[in-house]
Amino acid sequence: MAGAITPVPGGVGPMTIACLLANTVTAACRANGLPEPEGLTA
Repeated sequence: MAGAITPVPGGVGPMTIACLLANTVTAACRANGLPEPEGLTA
């Protein structure tokens, strides 16, 4: 659980969740040779 290790008071916010999800999708696409969705990562 990420909330147990985050240094931010109040735990993990929606922006953190969005970034983690975008990174996961990008990594999955790269690992499987699929095109990455536009605009997910910089």
